[in-house]
Amino acid sequence: MAQNLPSSDIKPWTRPAPKGYKFTNAHIVDVASGTIIENQTLIATDGKITYLGQESSAPTELETVDCQGKYLSLGLFDVYIHLYAILGFSDLSKAFENLNN
Repeated sequence: MAQNLPSSDIKPWTRPAPKGYKFTNAHIVDVASGTIIENQTLIATDGKITYLGQESSAPTELETVDCQGKYLSLGLFDVYIHLYAILGFSDLSKAFENLNN
């Protein structure tokens, strides 16, 4: 039982600090302006974007991901969708027929 344990034995679980990443050579999709900013470096630390600009000005001590030829879109997107085809009908009367016909 927890109440019988010495307080020195009770250690809460804590998450480690998030890793920092440097994404180089990325094409950034700017959804606000509808443009693409090519060959940029993006740095994310502590789960937040902390730098966006040219490679020469970026810090180097982070794990680097080369995004050559790839695009980064900033923000949260729900990309879970279902795609399927629905056959059309020449008129609505056929839409309500028995599927076995």
